[in-house]
Amino acid sequence: MSPVIAHYLLFRVELACGSFLLSPDLQFQADLFEKPFIGGWLKRNGCIPASKSTREKAENRALSLLNQGYSVAVMPEGRLVPESDRPEGVGQGRPGISRIATSANVCVLPVGLTGTENVWPIGKAFPLLRLSRPTVKIRFGNPVRFQNDDHIANVGVVMDE
Repeated sequence: MSPVIAHYLLFRVELACGSFLLSPDLQFQADLFEKPFIGGWLKRNGCIPASKSTREKAENRALSLLNQGYSVAVMPEGRLVPESDRPEGVGQGRPGISRIATSANVCVLPVGLTGTENVWPIGKAFPLLRLSRPTVKIRFGNPVRFQNDDHIANVGVVMDE
């Protein structure tokens, strides 16, 4: 199995994709687990809290799941990235995805979504109600298997894909 990597995937869309399309275990910003409603949902659905302080625990849980044959979805930016912080379409990648994939000896499947901000903008409690259906595009990149332990270079490969 491969961890599923989402480039500029808003967490609400990741929830929908993870829960209904891919069924992977999902890593999320740890602070989201403390928010009303969504925090309880994340906990009940086995999502993995990830932050600088929980990094090792989150990565170990992801490795355990991968070793059991499950997929794991990770936002390689490590957080929700506002549009203003991603002038080239994606945020700055973090090396956690490379550490997880190289340790588990699995491929990374890059997944990118565009148009999600027209459905559920960052900072809004609920999706926008519209008469017309907004367009959200999903792009799957080629699977990537890292050839070395240069985690910074490896995450760059995923972000470029």
